[in-house]
Amino acid sequence: MIELTRSVVLERYTTANRYTHDADVIYGDTDSVMVNFGLKDINAVMALGRQAAKDVTAYFRPPIKLEFEKVYYPYLLINKKRYAGLYWTRPETYDRMDAKGIEVHDAAFIPLTSFFFSLEVKTAYRSFPIISPFVAPDGAQR
Repeated sequence: MIELTRSVVLERYTTANRYTHDADVIYGDTDSVMVNFGLKDINAVMALGRQAAKDVTAYFRPPIKLEFEKVYYPYLLINKKRYAGLYWTRPETYDRMDAKGIEVHDAAFIPLTSFFFSLEVKTAYRSFPIISPFVAPDGAQR
């Protein structure tokens, strides 16, 4: 399922198909996929995330259905299941700061501190990639 999702996204969302950037699947596991569409416009990324969820879902039999959930911007991926960023569910403003798998005593705390220290400046300049996760809802077969 993960490989099919990755291949659909990587084949469809490309400059060859008239998108402004080639999409990059930066993370995927049994219940989520995180995609960098290469855009700096949160509205556009949300629209692409919704469309990608529909496109990929078309390859699976019910009850499997991927859903667009959120956008992370800016986003820091340290490694599998360890990331931080601002969590957006609507384009007007972010909902909250979100961090997973990072503890203050981890070695990851140093880059995380730097990341959030410069967050206000980085957000103003829109220098980080916008990441669009879409997920299988709880209870769906994976």
